Formats: sequence, structure tokens, C-alpha cells
Amino acid sequence: MFPETRNFSAGVVHRYSYRRIWVSEKAGKVVGILDMYPYKDQKIIDIVLRHDYAKTGLPISTVIFSDQEAWPHEWYIDALAVDPDHWGEKIASHLLDEAEVVAAKQGYHILSLNVDQENPRAQRLYEQKGYQTEKTMTIGDRTYDHMIKRI
Repeated sequence: MFPETRNFSAGVVHRYSYRRIWVSEKAGKVVGILDMYPYKDQKIIDIVLRHDYAKTGLPISTVIFSDQEAWPHEWYIDALAVDPDHWGEKIASHLLDEAEVVAAKQGYHILSLNVDQENPRAQRLYEQKGYQTEKTMTIGDRTYDHMIKRI
């Protein structure tokens, strides 16, 4: 992990704050991560991150995340990743279960995520977990299905 990344993750408000990331570990090694936050935080999570751009040489005017990813009343799953060496061990499934618990504790009844249409493996997992495609959208130059699950 680069020192700048470590510094970014120490913040409270931004997209990759330690308060938004859950990890799955095996034998002391991180094998899966889940990054999530409520819709209401979508507008503010990257503002704080911009103040650290200078440390990486980026101008403060740089826009990294410009597309809307979540909608009102949604608890948004921004990222879910599992080490390929641990695929098939239900790590992603357990992290998604944890997302439901956290969202419910925060008073949310809708979980959402965006899945790249070129990732059928992830699409199948989300469908098995009860997510349904609500709309298709473009983020950057990729096409995604915006999926939701009512809890």
C-alpha cells in the first residue's frame, strides 16, 4: 500500500475511509473488502479526498468520480472485491450479508450496487443474493446494471 493510500484511508469522511470499509481475513491476510456508504454521503465523500491530491501530484480541480452512482434512500455498495485465490469460498456472499446488517442498523431498507455488464460472475452472485436490476447506466466509459435489494 502506498503511503498516500494509507493516509487517505485514515480519514473519516471520504470514499475510502476506514469507517466505510469492511474486510474479510484468513490467517491474518485480507482476502476480501467491502466499501459502502449511505446515499446522503455521495456528494461529500470525495471533497475531503481532493485536499490530498497534491500529495500524488494531481491538481485539486481533478474530477475522478463525476457520475451519480446511488439514489435517495439507498445504502450503496461502492466496491466488493475478493482475492481470486479465495473465489468460491463464499467471502463475497458473507460480506454482502454484513452489508445488510449494517444498512438495517442505520435505518436503510434498500441496498444498491452497480455491476459491470461485462462481469457475469458478479451479476449471478448478486441475483442469487436477491438483487434485481432496476436500470442500466453509464459510469465513465462502462455500462452497468444498477441493482437493488429491499431488506
